[in-house]
Amino acid sequence: MIPDLAEVERICLEALALPVEKRAEDLACACRDVATRREVESLLAAESDARNLFPTCAPRETEDTFEDYGTTGVYEIQEKLGEGGMGMVFRARQTAPVARDVALKIVRPGMESRQLVVRFLMERQALAIMDHPNIARVLDAGETSRGLPYLVMELVAGRTVFRYCEENGLALHERIDLMIQVCQAIQHAHQKGIIHRDIKPSNVLVAVYDGKAVPKVIDFGIAKAIEGLRPEISGATRAGVLLGTLEYVSPEQAESRASDVDTRADIYSLGALLYFLVCGRTPIEGLALEDSTYSEILRRIREEVPPPASRVTSRPELRELDWILAKALEKDRTRRYQTADGLGRDLRRFLDGEPLEAGPQSASYRLRKVASRYRYWIGAAAVLVVVLIAASIAMAFALQQQSRANTAAAALREVVRRIIIERPAQLVEIPNRTALRGQLMRDAEGALNALSQDTRGDPALESVLARANLEIGIAKGPYSASGSEGDPAGAAPYVKKAVEMYSVKIKRPVDLLKESMTKFHPKEAMQTDKFADLDGAIADAVKLKFLEKPLTKEQIAELLQIPPRKK
Repeated sequence: MIPDLAEVERICLEALALPVEKRAEDLACACRDVATRREVESLLAAESDARNLFPTCAPRETEDTFEDYGTTGVYEIQEKLGEGGMGMVFRARQTAPVARDVALKIVRPGMESRQLVVRFLMERQALAIMDHPNIARVLDAGETSRGLPYLVMELVAGRTVFRYCEENGLALHERIDLMIQVCQAIQHAHQKGIIHRDIKPSNVLVAVYDGKAVPKVIDFGIAKAIEGLRPEISGATRAGVLLGTLEYVSPEQAESRASDVDTRADIYSLGALLYFLVCGRTPIEGLALEDSTYSEILRRIREEVPPPASRVTSRPELRELDWILAKALEKDRTRRYQTADGLGRDLRRFLDGEPLEAGPQSASYRLRKVASRYRYWIGAAAVLVVVLIAASIAMAFALQQQSRANTAAAALREVVRRIIIERPAQLVEIPNRTALRGQLMRDAEGALNALSQDTRGDPALESVLARANLEIGIAKGPYSASGSEGDPAGAAPYVKKAVEMYSVKIKRPVDLLKESMTKFHPKEAMQTDKFADLDGAIADAVKLKFLEKPLTKEQIAELLQIPPRKK
């Protein structure tokens, strides 16, 4: 049941007019139900905390002037840059020992209570112990001529992170890259023992240095020292006081009497900031007191789960980013990222396409991520594998065909050897078998002519055919009692063919062949000019020699410069 706001307001105003010790009795009579009383008590507690924190705070009727703050030594105030709950921030000009523009933060006049001054000094000390490129640096500190504490910081000439992203149209990966740097800055603060507690867009400025956007975390005004790590800056935080911006505070900060806030509160705020940069809205909307009661706002912060960013932006491809945001915005801090650096590393994995810590731990998910990240290499490897498989199949088929061809060629060479080479040689030794020799010779010549049409590029077969031509030429030489056919003219083409084939095989120069024949027939060589034609020289040499007497195999082998056949 939601209490009536008008009734709650009336009861609160009446209670505030009473002494504190009499309020309980008044509330028991004025509140109709438990919900109304709980709401009134929460508002009275908040008022009490605010009064204790800012005891001298009162509505200001006029604007402060530069003179109200007093002089600040070598720092000349030039213009107001902004204001916060504790003080004002000015642009100032440092005149000595160096001239430069700085940011000057001064406690407001009239607000220099002990509690606020302690908190201001704590911020000064917190910034002084940190040294990180993404945290605004402290340059100096002191008091004005009116006794107001001031803090001198580097001037960050930039815009708030969300405004910078929108004005420059930054893509998602560029916004996440800025967030990674912010995570590194907060991690540094945590290592120094400082919890920021108020991370929000207005406390992250983005400046451009050498063309590169650099985020700077500012305003450690409500920072808290981690217990036991920085005693010199502790003691400014009151247990039970909700400090921070409602849209970005963690659930444990929204507890009514929370006192054990740790670094994981900043992790939640980082997640809320990332959500805002991605979606353009806060994780939980409508947290203004005009829209809800204070206790309802705190309940929503503790219990309400923000909608996934992919649904808010209508971008299904942000599903993995949903996992990161859900882990960072966990209500149970034990299930969040335990460090700011852990959140930053997971954001880097998201950009690099690696498996996320916030993602499922299944092997299939991790394999998909690896495949997605190295998809081009995997695709190239797959193509290479396919090519290798195809090449292996083609090679195996070619080897099989070659094996068959080699087997066939070997069989063919055996046929040539037996029928065309050995048979003519045997015919020479058979006397008085003219008809039989003639028939066998014609068969051998037919087989040789058929085989000579296609040697299949087989060097071994070509050598066998060259030898077969030579054997037939010898068998058809001048007639003799030992069995030669007596057909020198018919023998010449076979010997000529053998010479051509052997010449190609051993690549013998023409002049060397002519010299060999000149040595064999010097007289005939000097009396004829036909040696200018190699083919004619070969034919004439064969004819001349056959007319005198049949050539022996050794003589022909010497003429052709080939090794003698082994018997």
